[in-house]
Amino acid sequence: MKVTVNRMQTSTLEDFADKYGLELVVDERGRPVGDPRRFYARFRYTDVRQDGCLVGVFVSGDGASPADAIENYTEAISGKILGVSPNGVRHDLQAPKLTVDRAKYEDL
Repeated sequence: MKVTVNRMQTSTLEDFADKYGLELVVDERGRPVGDPRRFYARFRYTDVRQDGCLVGVFVSGDGASPADAIENYTEAISGKILGVSPNGVRHDLQAPKLTVDRAKYEDL
């Protein structure tokens, strides 16, 4: 018997965002330095779907720093179906297994 294993595609967060024209936004909340929810990251105009239904209107990654928030968001959306509308036209897309080089964001 022939067996074929189709592995999930992988991509960096940056390449995935560039491919679909997504903008990553990191906002600071009014919380003290060191608070694990001081920053939150997300793609603008993007939500998370499951079985064709909206499950997260506002899914974000939280962190004590911008780099922490970006890394947390990458884990939160990796492999998920995203509803995106960066240009006003809504469509769903499958996020691959995402990775991020947090060192790129340490100085934000």
